[in-house]
Amino acid sequence: MEWVPASGRGLVYTYTIFHRQYHPAFVPPYNVAVVKLDEGPFFHTNVIEIAPEALWVGMPVEVSFEELAPGSLLPQFRPWAPEVA
Repeated sequence: MEWVPASGRGLVYTYTIFHRQYHPAFVPPYNVAVVKLDEGPFFHTNVIEIAPEALWVGMPVEVSFEELAPGSLLPQFRPWAPEVA
């Protein structure tokens, strides 16, 4: 295994919406998603900046990092609209 650069873009492969609170840090409703990165690997994450009912399989997304503490970043994904030429 090795670290390799990635574009930070991919597609929502699957997801679920939780309507029950299992941890104090996650206020329902919230999603848990699997994103297939453009480079091939799958990434377990959540999709932010979108209502739960608007999320769909195949949605293009891009990575966004939330700083939890100095030097501690949480990768999440948000909807991404590719430019149309």
